[in-house]
Amino acid sequence: AVRSAATADLQTRFNISSGLGTTLMLRGKYADAAVYLAQAAAFADGTYAKAQIQTQQAELNFKRGDMDQATVAFEHALGSLGCFVPQNALAVFSALCFEACVQILHTFLPRWFVHRIKREPDASTTLAIGLYSKLTHGYWFCRTKGQCLWAHLRGLNLAERYAPTPELAHAYSEHAPVVSLIPLFRRAVTYAEKSLALRKHFQD
Repeated sequence: AVRSAATADLQTRFNISSGLGTTLMLRGKYADAAVYLAQAAAFADGTYAKAQIQTQQAELNFKRGDMDQATVAFEHALGSLGCFVPQNALAVFSALCFEACVQILHTFLPRWFVHRIKREPDASTTLAIGLYSKLTHGYWFCRTKGQCLWAHLRGLNLAERYAPTPELAHAYSEHAPVVSLIPLFRRAVTYAEKSLALRKHFQD
């Protein structure tokens, strides 16, 4: 009972500090937000809570214009969730080739590979999908195109495993500009339309 009470108190402190940090960040008071987010990090209990607060801290760095630190923080948040992030050129190339092959299967054999898990992702997976999206943005600014494309495809492939979600709609909306750089304009339009259809479905 004592342990349960202590855990509940820790969770309450985490929620308060995290909430205050987020509110201050949205109001543009970044220095004050950093203090409360650091407090929340100290109160974080468990991998999901740690990844949550690392994500918020990364977003704060992003808003402050520190793209490199934000990118590192997004990587750490994924690491807290147990997600693999390649750290050298060979690993990036291998991971990119794998995700590209997965996306080819998703594109040409959707009945077998898309939405094969007939439920929405759990909270940790949903957070991971969002983190891959944020990491894509970070890589766009301060890493290589290969890392950027890997992070995008990884998030897209993960989102497509499950039943449709707002996270999948977001991944589709990002896929449109990504493939237009190749350029695959017809595919870009198709995925923009897929995203719009899902947004309408979720009344977003």
